[in-house]
Order: sequence, then C-alpha cells, then structure tokens
Amino acid sequence: LHQTYGSVTHSLEDILVFQMLGGTAYIPMYNFLARGIMIFYYFITILFYTCFFFL
Repeated sequence: LHQTYGSVTHSLEDILVFQMLGGTAYIPMYNFLARGIMIFYYFITILFYTCFFFL
C-alpha cells in the first residue's frame, strides 16, 4: 500500500514539474541550466576557499 502511494505521489510530482516547465521541450534545457548553476556554484566555492587559504 505504501509503495503504491509513493509511486502515485512521485508521478504527481513529475506531472507538476512537467507543467511548471511547460512540457518536454524545456526539460533538457532545464537540466543543462541546473547543471551549469551547480558547476558555477562549486567553482565560486572552490575559488573562495582558495583565496581564503592564501590570505
């Protein structure tokens, strides 16, 4: 019962995200954007810690 409930809520979340992003066309772009933001964030963090270490 719990597993069925979990899969139902998961598919509901997928549908919500799908609606928010406006369909399948935007999903790869969104993933690319999210990956870019994460890389940028990590780069800034590493840069900050490197500067902090050398100061």
